[in-house]
Amino acid sequence: MYLTSDPGLDYDVISTYNVTLECWDAFGNSSVIVTVDVIDVTLPPVFENITTSIDLLEGVTHVSTLVAFNITDPDGGDITSCSLNGDYGNFDINRDATNGNVFDLRVNAGVILDYDVISSYEINVTCIDDDNETASMTFHINVIENQPPAIELAAGVFTVLETETSSRLLITLNVSDVENDAFYCVLKSTSPSSSAFVLNLHQDEYSLHITSNPGLDYDVTPAYNVTIDCWDAHGNSSVVVNVAVIDVTFPPVFEGVASVLDVMETTSSGLALETFNVNDPDDDGERSCTLSGDNGDFSVVKDVGNNSSFSLQVAPAASLDYDVISAYDLNITCFDVDNETSSTVIHINILPNLPPSIETPASSLTVLETETTQRLIVSLNVSDAENDSFTCAHVSTTPTSTAFGLQRHGLDYSLYLNANPGLDYDVITKYDVTVECWDSYNNSSIGIAIDVIDVTSPPAFHDVVSPVAVIESVANASPLTTVNVTDPDGGDVTSCHLSGNGGMFSLMRQTLNTELFDLFLSPGRSLDYDVISAYNVNVTCVDTDSETSSIVIRINVLQNTPPIIVPQSAAITVVENEQSSRLLKTLTVSDVEGDIINCTHVGTSPSSAAFTLILEGSDFSLYLTDNPGLDYDRTPSYDVTLECFDPYGSSNAIFVIDVTPTGPPEFTAIDSPLLLQDGTTGYFVLYVFDVADPDGGSVTCSHSGDAGTFKLMRYIGDTFHLALRADVTLNYDVIPKYEINITCFDGVGDNTTITSIVIVKPNEPPSISSPVMAVTVSENNVSQHLLYTLDVSDAENNTFACSLTSILPNTSAFGFWQDGTDYGLHLLNNPNLEYAVTSSYDVTVRCWDQKGYSTMTFVVYVIPNYPPVFTNLPAPDITLNANTTPIGTHVFTASATDVDSPVVTYSMTSLPEEPELFEIDRARGEIWTVVHLRVAVDNGYLLAITATDDKANTTEYRRVRLTNVNNVPVVQNLPNTIYINENTVFNTVLYTLNLDDPGDTVTVTFTVSPASYGNKFYMTYNTQLRQHYSLLNYEECNYFVVTFYASDGKTTSEPHNLTIHVLNVNEACDFTPDVYYVSLDEGNSFSNYVDPKLDVKDVDGDTLTFNIVQTPSAESTYFAINQSTGVITHALNYDVDNGVHPSVVTLKVVCVDAGGLTGTATVSVTVNDVNDNVPTFSMVSYVRTISQYDGPGTTIYNMQDQVTDRDSGDNAVVAFAARAVTTGSNSYFYWTPEGVGMLMVYADDVMTSGDVHRFILTAADRGQPPLASTTTVDIIFELENSTTSTTEVPLVSEASSVDFWEQTSNIMLVTLVCFLGLLLIGIAAFLTFRKLIGRPSIMRPLSPKFRKISPKPAPHPEPFEFWSVHENTIGGVIHKGLANPSV
Repeated sequence: MYLTSDPGLDYDVISTYNVTLECWDAFGNSSVIVTVDVIDVTLPPVFENITTSIDLLEGVTHVSTLVAFNITDPDGGDITSCSLNGDYGNFDINRDATNGNVFDLRVNAGVILDYDVISSYEINVTCIDDDNETASMTFHINVIENQPPAIELAAGVFTVLETETSSRLLITLNVSDVENDAFYCVLKSTSPSSSAFVLNLHQDEYSLHITSNPGLDYDVTPAYNVTIDCWDAHGNSSVVVNVAVIDVTFPPVFEGVASVLDVMETTSSGLALETFNVNDPDDDGERSCTLSGDNGDFSVVKDVGNNSSFSLQVAPAASLDYDVISAYDLNITCFDVDNETSSTVIHINILPNLPPSIETPASSLTVLETETTQRLIVSLNVSDAENDSFTCAHVSTTPTSTAFGLQRHGLDYSLYLNANPGLDYDVITKYDVTVECWDSYNNSSIGIAIDVIDVTSPPAFHDVVSPVAVIESVANASPLTTVNVTDPDGGDVTSCHLSGNGGMFSLMRQTLNTELFDLFLSPGRSLDYDVISAYNVNVTCVDTDSETSSIVIRINVLQNTPPIIVPQSAAITVVENEQSSRLLKTLTVSDVEGDIINCTHVGTSPSSAAFTLILEGSDFSLYLTDNPGLDYDRTPSYDVTLECFDPYGSSNAIFVIDVTPTGPPEFTAIDSPLLLQDGTTGYFVLYVFDVADPDGGSVTCSHSGDAGTFKLMRYIGDTFHLALRADVTLNYDVIPKYEINITCFDGVGDNTTITSIVIVKPNEPPSISSPVMAVTVSENNVSQHLLYTLDVSDAENNTFACSLTSILPNTSAFGFWQDGTDYGLHLLNNPNLEYAVTSSYDVTVRCWDQKGYSTMTFVVYVIPNYPPVFTNLPAPDITLNANTTPIGTHVFTASATDVDSPVVTYSMTSLPEEPELFEIDRARGEIWTVVHLRVAVDNGYLLAITATDDKANTTEYRRVRLTNVNNVPVVQNLPNTIYINENTVFNTVLYTLNLDDPGDTVTVTFTVSPASYGNKFYMTYNTQLRQHYSLLNYEECNYFVVTFYASDGKTTSEPHNLTIHVLNVNEACDFTPDVYYVSLDEGNSFSNYVDPKLDVKDVDGDTLTFNIVQTPSAESTYFAINQSTGVITHALNYDVDNGVHPSVVTLKVVCVDAGGLTGTATVSVTVNDVNDNVPTFSMVSYVRTISQYDGPGTTIYNMQDQVTDRDSGDNAVVAFAARAVTTGSNSYFYWTPEGVGMLMVYADDVMTSGDVHRFILTAADRGQPPLASTTTVDIIFELENSTTSTTEVPLVSEASSVDFWEQTSNIMLVTLVCFLGLLLIGIAAFLTFRKLIGRPSIMRPLSPKFRKISPKPAPHPEPFEFWSVHENTIGGVIHKGLANPSV
């Protein structure tokens, strides 16, 4: 197989051939396929020496070569062409005229790259050779953003003196441009507005100057912010120069002025309250002060001999009154000769004159109801804070009584119990005595409560139960409750009786325990809850002293509970066709009290004889009767009411009995809803279903609700089917939905209904589908052409049509019609499209068939025309001399063309905008000056010139450079940050501004943020920022921004900021208040504590410790303090009773902060006497002998002098109580609470010589809790003879003759003696009579005072062991001894 000559092979047309070869003989043939590949002998072009990433600065226009590259054809042919895409029309590719294989990439002429529009390009270059072989290469063009000029300014604030008048340099600006573009700087603004500053250009260097006679005034403007703006062709940057005006005059300064003064309302006029100095830092001589806010009550008086000294006084004839005005805020304003002013406020608190203070007695006060002698009750502690003289009086006693009186002894007042006060505990148990004290200004009063002590006690009830619950069926023999009553005086309760119960109850004393009384229901009485449900029974008991006590016992009668019927827990059902009797329910009935129960069938609702209640043994059962005649349709349920009762009441229960009906027919499931297509016609079976009767009967069915559309037929047996009638066609528009009700009945009339839903599916309208919903058309198009072809189809292949429905906004620019089978949207001739009026149209198309329609809306976008193009912009800068350029000077004429419009108009804005220097002619584009340029403050303006064809705009820029322009003042050392301590003193120079404005005088003003702290700083010499008279406070505000403004009188700089950080300096802690009063009980070391609640503040937030300052007095060592909490305690065992430890100690307490600084407070500690000493008898026991001559009123012992108590106050007041050990001794002797033992009878009448009467005497103090000790007192009765004196002389009664008849006991005693005297006279007469008739006398011998008798010793001495627990028989009376008495 050979290749022929000139075979005409072409790889690009056919790259492979299959050649079939066949061989055969006489009997057959065979073949083989040979594959021949055509080799491609041409190659695509090759790129050489390629740089694919290129950085290009924005703003460039036509560039000769961005990148050059070689491209060759390996086949030796020529490169016919290279093209590019992805360049947005901004680049072009050119072939080297001398070397056809070299190409370069350039920026198109007229194109200006803009970083903000497109910041990078990916350009694809494709080259093709003469064999049509291609190769591609992608170039990345990065547009570099052009940076505006950079302005460097020295940190800090530049200062000018407010008195400067000459122009001078403030600061020189360091301005640079990274791209070395031409740039211009202007003084943009001065805030506040001022012409005091100017920006000058000298040899390409900008400097800020203060102008001549800038007119600076620190009081008007203390600082200026000068804003300088620099720009090049691509952007601008700004800097603010802070210029501070230095104040060269100072206001007066206050020294030694207190912010708060406390003044008594009694302060007399003319008295100097505060003396202070007013100094003038300028030392200008005379100064004066005025006062406001004083209501005419105060005045400021200047010292005659000292120009700086002033005093604050109460005004002449002024009278301070706390009740009228309690506080003043006095504003003192002082002036110097420069009319510089300073003010300060003094807050004056008017302190009211306090009334006398009456201290409330520390403990309760008591008097015995039997007291008859005058005595001191309590001494009053009255004081006056201002040491005014005062008077006190007893104002009233409640209830009214003359039992108490107030007496004065020197300066002290005491409350006394008057003689014969007539106290009676049973009438009045407590008195409130009101004492009032007053001075010349005010008065105060105090109520003193005095309790009357009952000497005898009434019976006491114990553990009384009330209320008592009693069942109304209770028996009479059962006690309802037991009352326990005793006599605290040791006697018996003689009787108890009832009242308030109408004889319903009775009270009986128990035989074995006479202190217990049982409460019974009275015989023959019965309780009835319905008549009376509760009784209040009053029990009154009387003791042997005729003292009575009463209590009320409430008897609650409990109603007898009726029988309880357990309610129905489950449903009771019967079938409506039941005929035989059967048990339905056995009742569960109970009775809480076990009463006999009966139950009955009350009734059935609705009325029926179907149910009955039968007693079976002890149970009640509910039965269904024979042939009950139940019918579910008439009565589906019955309520059977049953009642059970006992002798006291009844209860009902309702049992619900449900009748169960026989079952209706049942359906098999059917499909619902069923969906049928619109237009379905002819006989059509919807579905087949079965119906069954649970009761086994036959079933018939019917249907409704189909408007004659469907037919229901029995198929086989109880199987039915529903079908569309043969002559019916479904129509969605007529009936879209059917609800077919199928009802089936059984033989007994029960029925079941089901509903089947048949939904008719509507016919679908034509469908409009389109991948494109928007088309575009230029506003310049004027010829008719097709815009878009619609794709329309119909799912049912129905015939359809389409039309144009609407165009919004309305226009006649478009048409819609059918071309063959297609519908198209067309642009008509002369559509008059205008992008500026309407940029888009909504075109709505409708397509429909005989069943419905569909719509689609297209958006037609109008493309605007092209904007104008300037022919002479950009252009080089224009330079003008600001001093010589007058108004009306022609500056430049702008020219632009527009391919779409013959008419172009112009407008212009300039930057900076103020002052306005230029304007442009709208029609011709000519630019003229509108003012003389000597008013310019900036050395360059950027003119933004806009050309418009009324549809589109194009803006270009032209720069105007000005020379000899006024310089704006410069603050060279701002912004900056400084740090100062909070305790920096007044007038300290905080910062000095460096100002620069050649040839001009610069003034500096400033503001402070936060604004409320503006008075913290002031300026001097137009450059120095100083601290004012008030100290800085780190805790209050530790950060300030001072903003300075510099002005040369023509222009004002932008704001320049000085940031001030205040550093914290440690400050001492402070007590508020600095005096505290506390009290605590005496006791062992560290056993009692008191918290004075020290209120101490430390503005630095340090952790504080507390210490007690050790003074020369030892008292400061008696106490210790918790260093963390300030709680105070005893440092040693403290006892105010030992005479060493005082009851009031003043301590000096200090707080110490982390830095060692201290604050001091005074703590007054009152140590309370604790009842810690037991009253002590002087002897272990006491013995006193009495004789036959002692009678009623004889004082046996006065034990008050025998007891001591080391405590003080009530803790040392002792009361006595005596208990007789020997039987009957209480009847002979009486002991007062003051410890006085008195004989109440004639000893000779009731005692036998040798009788010993023993008492245990208890002495108890009034402390809380009280302490007590005991001793024994033995009183021995012995007969005296005429020759031998008694062993001890009886003590004389303390009752004096003066007050004998003032004591009730004495009157009773005299009455008793008179009665006994009469009795003795009667006995004497009787004995005389007996004597006369011869009978012997049995009268006892007379007293030795009338007759001498010889004493006879006892025939049998009877020993008595005092300190023995064994019984002793003395005179036939058994006495018990005691063990050794203890204290």
